[in-house]
Amino acid sequence: MKYDENSTLLPTTQIYDPSEIMELDVNSEEFKEFIVQLNQTQQDLLVNANLKPGGFYSQTIFLSGNQWYPNPNDPSNTNRTSLRLAIPTGALTNSGPVITIAHGIPNVNATNTWVILGGAATNNTSAPWQGIPIPYIGAKGYVSLDVDATNIYLQCSGNFAAYTTSQVYIEFILG
Repeated sequence: MKYDENSTLLPTTQIYDPSEIMELDVNSEEFKEFIVQLNQTQQDLLVNANLKPGGFYSQTIFLSGNQWYPNPNDPSNTNRTSLRLAIPTGALTNSGPVITIAHGIPNVNATNTWVILGGAATNNTSAPWQGIPIPYIGAKGYVSLDVDATNIYLQCSGNFAAYTTSQVYIEFILG
């Protein structure tokens, strides 16, 4: 197995034949080569596992596992790891005032925030979840979603009061 920069898929077939391993003499060169190969396989597994994005969405800042291209101003030319935060934002309104929720992310700004999205749901379990922002134009209205260095802003233009719960997800890079 070798690290592939275009994929983080891990092999699903057997890498080593257990019967051949059992026959190795621990003092032989073949055994030493096997240990080196085993170590490389372990390293490749760790690299691939650590490159996989996590499926964990926490209300505390969490390392996402996603990596972004290197900062062009950083001479180290290393990929940047992103962090994520899920923030409950409560019920939506009927063309009410802007809903403002502090996100608590330190040093976040327009140049290091890459994913901002949300969702809302009603108490009706058969009704679909609704993505935020809601870009409807016309009779139903829309819900806008904005983020600045301190807060999340949800603005409902139309009656969205049936949506009794919502949350916003922010993914960002520090540095």
